[in-house]
Amino acid sequence: MHVAITWARWLVFALILLASAEAAAAAEGHVYKFTSGRRLNVAGRDHLVVIAEPPSGGHSLRLVVANTDENKYSPPPEIADAIKGFRQGNLVQVQTTAEKDLIHLESVSGWSPRPGEETPHGYVYIQSGGTDKPGELHVTLSKYMEMVEFIVPPDKDAQGNPAPNPAIDSELKQVHEGDVVWADVLPGKPPALAAILPWADPQQGKLVRVGPADVDGQKGFAAEISTDSKPITALIPMKQQNGRWIPDPRIMTEAQKPTRGTDVLFRTREEGGKVWLLEIEPPPRQPAAVSQRRNENPPPAGIPTRSVGGGVPGVGGIPGGF
Repeated sequence: MHVAITWARWLVFALILLASAEAAAAAEGHVYKFTSGRRLNVAGRDHLVVIAEPPSGGHSLRLVVANTDENKYSPPPEIADAIKGFRQGNLVQVQTTAEKDLIHLESVSGWSPRPGEETPHGYVYIQSGGTDKPGELHVTLSKYMEMVEFIVPPDKDAQGNPAPNPAIDSELKQVHEGDVVWADVLPGKPPALAAILPWADPQQGKLVRVGPADVDGQKGFAAEISTDSKPITALIPMKQQNGRWIPDPRIMTEAQKPTRGTDVLFRTREEGGKVWLLEIEPPPRQPAAVSQRRNENPPPAGIPTRSVGGGVPGVGGIPGGF
């Protein structure tokens, strides 16, 4: 009996902790990309419904605004007015509650990412520390207010013992909670952190060539890049695979994509008196100029034109649907 009571107490304690964690998450809210806000029928009554999707893409959500009068369409004025100011694609911060198959919208406001956070490699630094495995590091970053946990696999010291990755460990000592960082992430459960730097815009230059180079005594490659200030020779990191040292396949592939003489955006890290290549890619394409001929020469009368329409996905196509 005593054992049963003890376990019951622990169960109650665990449930209290879980409820507290859920309450804290709800208070902090989430960030979504606004799609639309419209009047729709929910459970036999008209409601204001916000359709949104995760900032990085994914299934859309229907967020239902409760009426102030359950007998008629009456969304809270502060929520209705806020929604009128949003346009498709705007980022919004919301607080929600879940009830059965519905997600209720409690509050909504505009939200802006920190400079750099909206890029694929941009995150906000939260905290870091060791784990129960020698030399392994645990790093917490956030993106669009969602926490993401990473590990940094251990390296080896001069004696061959497990030790924190020296480059990442050094960079982590330079950043503080709330700083925007550039992070190179490797997929996994949990994902691994291959590199991290304080956020800065990438450097610009022209790729001269990718050629053979000595990389810590191994036959490797380096990217030669010309910039307005000086030429840069950036070594491509090596990694061990099946007992052999080879250039990092991801970075090597990136370096071989641009042709010689083309513009590139790149990131490097200086370590041990050497420059290491972390990222290289062509600049993003600029949107093509829209031709004015369509407006200047409308189709002759009587010839139908095709319009592209949009609509709300049907029932069952959206989680939290009704």
